[in-house]
Amino acid sequence: QAAEADGLFATASASDQKRVGDQAAQQVLQKYPEVHDARARHFNQIGQRLVRALSASDRKTWDFRFHVLDSPEVNAFALPGGNMFMFTGLYQLLSTDDALAGVTGHEMTHVRLQHWAKANVKQQERSAGIGLLLGLFHAGQAVQTIAGLADNAIGLKFSRGEEDQADRGGLENMVAAGYNPQGMIQLLQALEKVSGNGGSI
Repeated sequence: QAAEADGLFATASASDQKRVGDQAAQQVLQKYPEVHDARARHFNQIGQRLVRALSASDRKTWDFRFHVLDSPEVNAFALPGGNMFMFTGLYQLLSTDDALAGVTGHEMTHVRLQHWAKANVKQQERSAGIGLLLGLFHAGQAVQTIAGLADNAIGLKFSRGEEDQADRGGLENMVAAGYNPQGMIQLLQALEKVSGNGGSI
């Protein structure tokens, strides 16, 4: 059984990540109303400019789509595969395109470096380890990745190392797209002013 378990925990392919992310995006859009006004167009323009600055390989592999959600929460997150979500609470807090590009590039880097997929493998390994101890492991458990993904994505905590990678990748992306790197500092300063943010971004 242990050998059987070992073979199941490969990182999900890009196509699998996009499939899971698209299904989770539908869950998110059922929970929060999506905004389709000038804010949404603005966020999409920034996102598309960042996408154009990525490598041809990244542009081909991931399907980046940019959504604004009507919620006072100060947060943004990405789903595996490339769906990006910005809450209006964060959007209105950030006063420059550079700061918006900073958070967007950060979240896009989580997608490009497949941080969700790697975290999912670790979660599967933990779950399977418990199941193996109890003699209850079944292969089907390893592929149940959709249920509750929307809730998990919004509050997902990556490791400090992964957050550092996202900061570096986001900074490189925004500079390549012609944004001022000061935007990252503006982003951090804005978040520091908001009590109870909890470092969700």
